[in-house]
Amino acid sequence: MVQLPEKHAKDPIIQIQGSSESSLLFLVTKQGNMYIIDAWNGVVVHQCKITDNCVFATAPDLSSPNTFVGVTNRGQVLRVKIGTDLISVLQNQPDQHIQSLADELASRMSIEAQEPAVAVPTFASQQAGDEESEIEEQLKAINLQSDQETLVQVLMSCAAAGKLDKFTRTAYYTQNLPFLESFLVEGDNPGAVPTVLGALFDCDADEPSIKHLLDAVGGKCPTVEVIETANKRNQLRLLLPWLEERSKADTTEEIHTTLAKIYIDFNHDPDTFLEENQFYNGAEIGRYLEDRGDPQLAFIAYKKDNVDEKVLEFTSRHHMLAKQVKYLLQRQDAELWGKVLDSYEDPYEEQRFFDEITEQIENCEAEEISVVIRAFMNASKEMGMIQVLEKVVLGGSSFASNTSLQNLLLLTLIKGTTPANKDKVMRTLQRLDNYAVDLGPIALQYDLPEEAIFVFEKHEDYCSAVNVMLDDMHSLPKATTYAEKVNRADVWSAVGKAQLEESHLEDAIDCYMNAEDATVMSVLISAARAHGNCYPALVKYLKLIKETCAGEQQRVDTELIWIYLVTGATEALKTHLDSQQTLSPEVLKAIYQKGQEDGQVSAGSETAALLSEYVG
Repeated sequence: MVQLPEKHAKDPIIQIQGSSESSLLFLVTKQGNMYIIDAWNGVVVHQCKITDNCVFATAPDLSSPNTFVGVTNRGQVLRVKIGTDLISVLQNQPDQHIQSLADELASRMSIEAQEPAVAVPTFASQQAGDEESEIEEQLKAINLQSDQETLVQVLMSCAAAGKLDKFTRTAYYTQNLPFLESFLVEGDNPGAVPTVLGALFDCDADEPSIKHLLDAVGGKCPTVEVIETANKRNQLRLLLPWLEERSKADTTEEIHTTLAKIYIDFNHDPDTFLEENQFYNGAEIGRYLEDRGDPQLAFIAYKKDNVDEKVLEFTSRHHMLAKQVKYLLQRQDAELWGKVLDSYEDPYEEQRFFDEITEQIENCEAEEISVVIRAFMNASKEMGMIQVLEKVVLGGSSFASNTSLQNLLLLTLIKGTTPANKDKVMRTLQRLDNYAVDLGPIALQYDLPEEAIFVFEKHEDYCSAVNVMLDDMHSLPKATTYAEKVNRADVWSAVGKAQLEESHLEDAIDCYMNAEDATVMSVLISAARAHGNCYPALVKYLKLIKETCAGEQQRVDTELIWIYLVTGATEALKTHLDSQQTLSPEVLKAIYQKGQEDGQVSAGSETAALLSEYVG
C-alpha cells in the first residue's frame, strides 16, 4: 500500500502508469501532483507537481520508454519523461536506501543521455513555445554539484529576463528551494520575494517551505507587495507568523490591516485586536466585516478612526442605537450631537433616541454630560434635555448634587411650564436642595409665585418671599400670616410698610413694633397726627422704641409728652414727666408753646397746667 502525504489526502488519484524498463509507477492526481513509486516495495522515491491545472487523463507514451502523456481540463497536453536528472536528485538524498535505489534505477534504465526530469508542456495547438525550450536549456545548464555562488548567479539571470516565476516553479518541483533562498538573501534580491512567493502559491507549495522562505528574508522584502500577492491567491493565512513578527516594530497600515483580516477569518480573538490595535485601516476592516455579516465587529472597526459620518450611517442602518449613543458620548462633540438631533423627523424615533441617552447618561463623566446638555440646548430639544437631566439629577447619580445641573433642570422646567405640567416644577424643587436663589426671580417672570417663594425660603431669604406675597400675589393676609410664622424683623417691616400704604395704620404700627423698627418713627408719627385717632397704638410703639433704642430716647420723650399734652392724658403725662430724664425745662417749654401756637393745647387744660408747673 502506498502512503501519500497527508496534505494531498483529499487529492484524488486519476491514473497510475507503469514502466517495465525501470520498474517504476507514475501516480498522477487530479490537482497535478505526480508520485514516482518503486514498484518492488511501494516506496515513494520522488514527488513533484507537473501542472497547475486539473489533470483529466493520462496514458503511456509507446514511442519512448519511461514516458507518459496526459491532458488537463484546459486542453493542455503533458509529456513527462524520467531521465538522468531524477537519478542525480535521488543520489543526493540523505536516505541511503534512496541512494541505493538511484543506482539500481540507473542500471535498469541503462541511461546514457542527459534528459530532463520535469514536465514539458505541449499545448494542443502544437505551439510548444520558444520560452519553454529556453527554460529547458537553462535547466540543463545547472550543475547540481556547483558552488552556491554560481547557482545564485544563474538565477538560474532569469529574474532580469522576467522568467523568475517559471524558474521558481521548477526549483520547487525539483526540490531546489535552498538555491532560491540564497538568491533572495545572499544575493540581496528581497524585491523578488513577491514573484517567488506567488509562484510557490501557484505550485501549491507546502506551508513549511513558504514560512521558511519568509522567515529567511524577514523584513527586507516589500511588505505591501507580499501581502497583495498572498491576498490575490487567498493565502493570507500563511503570512500570519511573518506578519506578527513584522508588526512588533512596523506600524505600516497594510501589515496591521492584513493581520486584522486573518484574525477575523480564523476567529483569533478579533475583538481584542480591533479594540487595542491602532494601526489598521478602520474603514477597510469595517467594510470587510460588513461583507462577512458581522456588524458588531464592524462597528468596532469603524469607530476606531472616528469616521463620524460612516459610524452614524452604519449604526442607523443596522439599528445599533445603543452603540451610536455610546459613540457620541465618547466623542464629546456638541456639533456632532447637533447633527444627530436635527436629523430626527419621526417623534417616535426621536423619543427612542432620548430614552437611550437617558439609559446611559448616569454612568458618564462630567464633560460628556456637559456636551450632551449643550447640544440639547443648541438644538432647542427642551423635553429631551429635561428627560436627561432628570435622570442625572434625580436618579441618584454621582452628579445628583451638582448645582449647575440642578439649576439647568429647574430653569428648563420653569421656562417650559404649561398648565398641564405646572406642578412638576414644585415637585422638583421639593426634591432638590442645591440650586441657586437666582431661580426665584426667574420663576416670577413665568408667573410661578409659589415656586418663587419656595426658592427664597429654601435660601432663608424670607424678606424676598414675603415681598412676593405682597407685590406679586397682593395678599396682605397671607403676608401677615407668613410674618407671624417666621417672626423676623425684616419681614415684619415689609408687612408694616404694606399696611401703611393701605392706610391700615394700627396694623402697620403693630408690625413695626414686632420688628422693633425705629427707622420709621417719623413716618408713623406723621401718619398718627394726620389720622388723629391712632395715638394709643403710637404710644405703645414709642415706649417700645424707648426701651430698645437708647439713641432715640430724647426724641421719644418729646413725642410722648406731645401726645399726652394734646390728648389730655394728665396722669400719663405726670408719670412720664416724673420719670423722664432727657428733656430740660427749656425743651418742655418749647413743647408747651408749640402746642398753644398750633391751637392743639388749651391754656386752661389740666395737661397744660401740669406741664406749665414743670416749665416754671
